[in-house]
Amino acid sequence: MKLILTSIMIFSMMLAESKISGVSYFGYSIYNIDTEAENDKFRGFELDRVYFTYKKKISDNTSFKFQADMQNKGQAYYMFIKNAKFDIKFAGNSKLTIGMQGMNMFNIAEKT
Repeated sequence: MKLILTSIMIFSMMLAESKISGVSYFGYSIYNIDTEAENDKFRGFELDRVYFTYKKKISDNTSFKFQADMQNKGQAYYMFIKNAKFDIKFAGNSKLTIGMQGMNMFNIAEKT
């Protein structure tokens, strides 16, 4: 019982001042539209793309961000790491980013 309570307490402390978010995109699909039998036709919504983001503010000057991108490629789903970075703010407006960070050209392409 102590282990369960300790685990819950540690997990809740890890989630303190953190944010979990996500965005998903769906598409309506119709397959086998040319078949005569109505049972062979497939209609429905498919999951096209999902972004899962976890942000944690460690202190006023440090933060962490993890973002995963899941895509539907035919019969399988593939997951890619888009961001896994640690930001440190210094005096003034300077900031040091360590890790895998997104590029501006991808942000422009994804929004158009």
